Amino acid sequence: MTGEQYSRRRFLKSGLAVTVAGLAGCSGTGATGTATPESIFQETSVLRNSLRVTLREDHDVSKVNLIAPDGSEFHSTGVETGVTTVKFNLFDFYPGQHYSPGEYELIAVRDGKELSSTSLNLQPDLRLTSIEQYSGGTDSPQNRANLLVTVENVGTAPTWVYYLGYSGTPNATHTPQEGHPKDSPLKALEMPKSKEETILAPSETQSFLGRWPPFQFSGEEHCREMTIEFGLTVYSGIGDNLTRQHRATLSGEKIQELYRETCSEISIETTEKRGTDG
Repeated sequence: MTGEQYSRRRFLKSGLAVTVAGLAGCSGTGATGTATPESIFQETSVLRNSLRVTLREDHDVSKVNLIAPDGSEFHSTGVETGVTTVKFNLFDFYPGQHYSPGEYELIAVRDGKELSSTSLNLQPDLRLTSIEQYSGGTDSPQNRANLLVTVENVGTAPTWVYYLGYSGTPNATHTPQEGHPKDSPLKALEMPKSKEETILAPSETQSFLGRWPPFQFSGEEHCREMTIEFGLTVYSGIGDNLTRQHRATLSGEKIQELYRETCSEISIETTEKRGTDG
C-alpha cells in the first residue's frame, strides 16, 4: 500500500465512523479523532514532536500508515508481534521535514489488507499567556530593554517557536532577518537555551526571550511615562503565527551602558485579544 493515494471519503461514506473516547491523549493532550467500531486503535497522544499510537493488545497488525490531508502517505511503520505502541515523528528541524496541519488518517494493515482506521486532526494553536519586561540577568540595557514572552499551545499537534518579531518599538525587528531560518531557532532566541525546548506540544507552555531587545534606544528621553503602541508576532515553525497588539509605558530611571539605553520600568498592556498571521 506504500505510495498509494488513500481516499478519506471512502472511510467517511462507509457510515461506520464512531467516536472513540480513548483517542484522547494519556493526559488529555494531543490529537483526537474517530474510529471504526471495535477499533484496533485505542489511544493517541503527542510527546514533543512525535505522535504515539496505542494498539489493542490482541491485534494482528503488521503495519500502520499515517495518511496526510491530501491523501498521500505521510509515514508508515512496521509493527512487530506483541508490540502495542508505534511512533511517528511529525517533524524534524530540517526544511520541509514536517507535517502540514489538517485531518489525518491512521490505517492498520495486515498482509496488504486494511483492518481498521481512525481519523485525527493535527493542528497547533498558539496563545499568548503573558508578556513582561525581562527581569533576569544583570541590570543592563540589554536585559531590561527585552521582553519575556510566554506562549501556550492549545492545539492538538506540536510546533516550535523560532522568532519574536516587534513592530513600532525603538528597536523594531518585525520580520525574521536573513540567516535566521525556521530550522535554527536558537540563532534568534536568547531563551530557551536548547533547540528541543523551543518545541511546544499540546497543552505545553514555554517562555521565550528574543536576541534583539525591542525597547533599547539612545539619545532620547523615554522614561517619563511615555507610551508606545507596538505589535508582537510569535513565529511558529508549523501553522499560523501569533500576532498581538500591545501598549508599553516606559518609566523609572534611565539605564545606560555606552550607547545603549532603556528604562528601569516597562509595563505592558494588551490592546488586542488575539490575532493570527498565516
